[in-house]
Amino acid sequence: GRQRGFPAFMGRQFFVSLALPAGFATREGARVWLRQLPGVKLPPGARFDCMEAVYGVSREGEARKAFCDHLLGRMRRVSRGHDSPKAIFEPFGSKADGNFWETEEFVRNNLARVAEGQRASGLHWDYYSLEFWHDSKGDLRGPHAGRFPNGFTNILADLKPLGTSLGLWLDSGALGGWTIAENPAVAPALVSRSSGSLCRATEPANRFYLEGYAHQLREHGVRLVKFDNALFTCNNPAHDHLPGDYSTEAIQNAIIEFYRALDRLCPDVFIMLYWGYQSPWW
Repeated sequence: GRQRGFPAFMGRQFFVSLALPAGFATREGARVWLRQLPGVKLPPGARFDCMEAVYGVSREGEARKAFCDHLLGRMRRVSRGHDSPKAIFEPFGSKADGNFWETEEFVRNNLARVAEGQRASGLHWDYYSLEFWHDSKGDLRGPHAGRFPNGFTNILADLKPLGTSLGLWLDSGALGGWTIAENPAVAPALVSRSSGSLCRATEPANRFYLEGYAHQLREHGVRLVKFDNALFTCNNPAHDHLPGDYSTEAIQNAIIEFYRALDRLCPDVFIMLYWGYQSPWW
C-alpha cells in the first residue's frame, strides 16, 4: 500500500485497491486511504465518475493470491485468449554494427535465416517483432521511407509462407526520438521543448498513435504491438491538465483509451507493455 497503482494488503487476508493504475491505496497505521488525483475542473452541474474500488477477503495468508485471481478474472489477456505461450522472434540488437535502427535489407536477410531455421527444425514463430522501424518525423502509418523503400510489402510477403504475423515495437512517448516527437505536427504535445518527450494527454499525440496503429492493424495485418518507456508526469503549463502528480491520471486515461480503441478495432491483437507500466492494473 505504498506505491501508486498497487493494492494495499492487511493481515495477509484482505486487499483493497482502486481499479486503475493512477489510483492510490495507502496504509497509514490502522487506516487505509483510497484516493485519486484527477486534477479536473468541473463546471456547475457537471458530473465526474470516480475510480472503481475493489476489496476482497481470502483465506489466511492468501491475500495476494486472491488479488491476482481477481485480476485474472477481468484482464484482457485472459478474456481475449492471449494467456497461452507465444513464440516471438525479435531481430533487435543483432545487426553487425550494433545499430538499433532496422532496415528493409537487414530484416529480409534475417527473415531468410528464420525461414531456413523453421524448415530445418520445424519450429514456428507466432510473431516477428520489428523495433526501430519508424520515422521519428513521421505519422506511424508506415516505416521510415529511406530505410524501408518498399514499406512493409516485401516483408509481409516473406512472413506469409511462414505463417507468422508482423509485430511492431514503439516507445510510448518518454524518449521522443524513439517515437514521433520530431514531427512538427505533434509539437503542442511536447512535455517541454528541451525534453522531446510526448504528453499523451495532449493532442494530437494520442490521435497520431491511434490513426497510425489503426492503419497498421487494418492494412498490414499487425497482430502484436509492444509499447515501451511510459511517461506519466507532465509539467507543461500550456496543457489542459494540471502539473505534477495531477497530470498522471489524465495521461494514463489517454493511453488506456488508446489501448481500448485498439481492442475494439482488433480483438485479436496481442498488446504487450513494459518499462514504466508497473501497476498490475495495466
